Amino acid sequence: MSSPPVEPDAVNPDQTLRRSFVFLLIGLQVLLAAVVIAGTLQYASMMRNNALNERLNHVVRNVQGVEEHLTQTFYLVGLTLANLEELSGYRPGQAARQTQARLEQIQRQMPVLRSLSLANRQGRIVASSVAANLGRKLDLSVLLPQVPVEQAGLLRFGLPWEGRDFADGRPTQPAAPADLRSMGFIPLALTLPGDSGLVAVAAVNADFFLNRIVGNFDRELLNVSVLDYNGILLLSNEDDLAPGARPVEPTLLEHIKQEEIGQQRTTQMHGSEALLAYRAS
Repeated sequence: MSSPPVEPDAVNPDQTLRRSFVFLLIGLQVLLAAVVIAGTLQYASMMRNNALNERLNHVVRNVQGVEEHLTQTFYLVGLTLANLEELSGYRPGQAARQTQARLEQIQRQMPVLRSLSLANRQGRIVASSVAANLGRKLDLSVLLPQVPVEQAGLLRFGLPWEGRDFADGRPTQPAAPADLRSMGFIPLALTLPGDSGLVAVAAVNADFFLNRIVGNFDRELLNVSVLDYNGILLLSNEDDLAPGARPVEPTLLEHIKQEEIGQQRTTQMHGSEALLAYRAS
């Protein structure tokens, strides 16, 4: 006697519906998590960009302040040099001590200066506020902008020097920058008009600018460097940058020279992101 065939279990509609609902709920949770994560990341990215832009604007304002201070100070030094022959009362053959006293008086009124001197067009110092500078010969051909020494009335800048003044200093160069532990100064020169054949020379105290930079800026957040047109470092508040070196990559330097005023995000040598602002003085 045979048994009746066994019917397969019928599909329970309630179970199918519950499974579908569970899968749908899990899918919605994943979607919600993805939306929340994406939204959080987008918000974090927006906040970071806003913070970076605000920081960049802060850097731009500070760079503008430094540039204006440099420009105003060098303008005053240039005015002094342009009138130095008259102000010092220098005359060929005059006692050096008499001229030195007048130059000292002018220098004391300008804390940015280490010394004021008069040189002939061969670069030999013939009068100075610092007696030890007398007779020191300067190379006027390396000053920027490079024009004939006979061209009068143009303020020119030299390579930064290591030392306190011309008497005990030496000009730096990229292959031999200044000792980081030494004092330094920046030479400025201006050929005087007329037949005197004199060049007015100033030794500008780099610490005058650095003290202002260090006093106003947090070095952990903002580093300031001043370069000449060839990318030679004149001064910086960074301890590992030596005056006389070329710290800026040539492509970036050319970009800065062409734009003269600008800002950008850049990557430093060790890979961290930095905010860069620059202005020509």
